[in-house]
Amino acid sequence: MERLHGQKSYEQELRNELKNPAFKEVFGYRNGYLVLNPIEGYRKNEIRMVDLLNKYGEGGAIQVTDLGMIKKRAHQLKEILWKSADSVGYPKNKIQPHHAFKVNIKGPNILSALSELEAETSWEFDLFNVQKMRRRGYVREDIKVVSNGFIFDWKQGKDPSYARRIIDAHNEGIDITPILGPHMLPYFQKNVNKGVLSVGLRLKFGQVSSDAELEKLVSRFGFGWTDLQKEAQLIKNSRNVEFTMLHAMITAAHTIEPQAMAKSALFAAEKWAQLKKVHPSLTHLNFGGGFPTIDSGFDHDAFLKIYFSGITEICMRYGVDLPTVVIESGSFVAADTEHLIYPVVDTYKNSSNPYTEVNVTNTIMDLADIWVQEDPFTFVAIDHANDAPIQVRLGDTTCDSNCTYPPKNQPDRYISMPENTSAVVAIMVGAYQDVLGTIAAQGEAKSVEHCGLRTPKQVYITETGQIWTNTLPSMEEMSNIAGYNDKMLSLVK
Repeated sequence: MERLHGQKSYEQELRNELKNPAFKEVFGYRNGYLVLNPIEGYRKNEIRMVDLLNKYGEGGAIQVTDLGMIKKRAHQLKEILWKSADSVGYPKNKIQPHHAFKVNIKGPNILSALSELEAETSWEFDLFNVQKMRRRGYVREDIKVVSNGFIFDWKQGKDPSYARRIIDAHNEGIDITPILGPHMLPYFQKNVNKGVLSVGLRLKFGQVSSDAELEKLVSRFGFGWTDLQKEAQLIKNSRNVEFTMLHAMITAAHTIEPQAMAKSALFAAEKWAQLKKVHPSLTHLNFGGGFPTIDSGFDHDAFLKIYFSGITEICMRYGVDLPTVVIESGSFVAADTEHLIYPVVDTYKNSSNPYTEVNVTNTIMDLADIWVQEDPFTFVAIDHANDAPIQVRLGDTTCDSNCTYPPKNQPDRYISMPENTSAVVAIMVGAYQDVLGTIAAQGEAKSVEHCGLRTPKQVYITETGQIWTNTLPSMEEMSNIAGYNDKMLSLVK
């Protein structure tokens, strides 16, 4: 739609309304076309998103992964931590950032992050891949691993495969620290037969700052304070395990003011210092995950200065050495690095509302993570950004009323788009994409989605700007995947 005199363009309106500082860093518009900006120190060229779609889309949606941005964010995480620590005199060599596998488990994404960071695993699959990459020389020999999660299903008496793999990794010489919860210690006491395994204990924790608040806290993870002290004593009396790390995660930090976040984090630091007096082997304080992303608006420096200076004061008061502070970060590194492009297939006016309905290819449920986390999508236009915007609602090519955005339970919400845009882009969706969905084969995208739709084609952009993409399945292959083959159909008599 042509702009009237004095009317703002779509791009002007977007920049006024979108308060995401990462958007201007990652994207720009050139002559109305959305581009990925160059990445200082990595990719030198800008890339038009419409060119990726036209060359690789094959008529459907594509998922673009910018590996250079992953490396940049991983390095940026270290720089933020180091700069704040240095400003208050906290030693840089006592800061240990880890990357959480679970945030996006695809191999190229993980390896890009591990080029700068240590590893944090949540299940046996993650640790298997650490071992695999280490054996093949993709990651450093001295990589450090923190293993979280339910390390084995003790109550059901099932094979403790994750715990066994942790011991295997330890026996290989990997610097690994499993974080233990209730009922996990006996397996390691019984089965560690080579050297001494470092272990951590998870404190039942949250946004608390007193013993009374901690006592009332309900959490499905970790020990209460009294039980944790008892567990630490059991470890101290063991011949083959050593208590080296306290894990105390608060919550996703972007939901809390930096000062309030620091207050809870320093309460955990005081618990660490109390334990350190009794257990000299304790060397690491694990802040856990939830480190806010760039686009959250969180004041990282304000929080970290209070945190690091507070730890120093606490340790001086207790007469103990400073801990190595472990930060487990996933979304900070991954969120801004992937984007889904949906070609527009149809637009029409529905007389029952004032918005233009815009139908796009594939299924909006590809964005499964945000349906779970209740975060809003950010959709932007791929082209025609110099035109005037109109109010639209998105729907996909399924015949389900749920596959719309904004969701149908928000009938009065809309998004702005140029009327003639050829595609819409869900930007910065690199974190937790597999919560409801799955990871398709990276060489060949052979999976079938709802309504028999193909999964979006995967497009990787390397840190130097090279493009790699996978192949999509044929209709016959999709049919066989869904069970329309002789082997499966013969089950029905």
